[in-house]
Amino acid sequence: MKVYKLAIAEKNGVLAFHSPASMAPSVSAQLKQLITWNRGQSLRDKWPAFKLTSTITNLTTKKERQWYARTPAFDMERDGHYLWISDRAVEGLGPLITACGELLPLGYPEFPYQALNVLDIRDAVDLERSLVEWREVAPYGGFYYEPKIYTFIPEALEGATLFKPLQEFADGEILATDAFKDAFEALGLVGFNFQLIWDSENPNYHDERYTPERWAMIRPNKS
Repeated sequence: MKVYKLAIAEKNGVLAFHSPASMAPSVSAQLKQLITWNRGQSLRDKWPAFKLTSTITNLTTKKERQWYARTPAFDMERDGHYLWISDRAVEGLGPLITACGELLPLGYPEFPYQALNVLDIRDAVDLERSLVEWREVAPYGGFYYEPKIYTFIPEALEGATLFKPLQEFADGEILATDAFKDAFEALGLVGFNFQLIWDSENPNYHDERYTPERWAMIRPNKS
């Protein structure tokens, strides 16, 4: 079994939240806070109404900007604790999506997108065999900040597609198994670079968050 981190591909069209006057200026910050405070819980009855427009980043020419303004540049994109997903991806991935979370509406008139709130929380990180940075933050106490090396419990990942570790890591980690990656790529969907972070069958795997040289210095099981 393999586990991947979802890294945003380059030249994606990025959705920007624009709130009505009755709401705070930053809807994106509101949604992040809402999902953080209700981690693993349904948000269907709490989800706010808002409007989205499209902003374009990492594009160099006027022609590129015009093309991306008319065309969905991604099928899935991550914004911290939640995902944006196109209706095309929802239709193609089907049960792999509904098994791991809930779909929430986005007020986005140009393109058909929804938000995916991942509800599958798994106690799957083997903390004794992982290398995880721990931070003390007064007055809140300590918390797991960032996994440097992941090790997972294979039995705890049975049936997983997209999931969040039980530990609340700082960047709101959403992880994918090879079952999800294979289905995503087979459909020709775009939006993620899947970075391998663990392989249960290959002790010499390369954690793709690091350069090969850096990983050679820190990897487990090195001789």
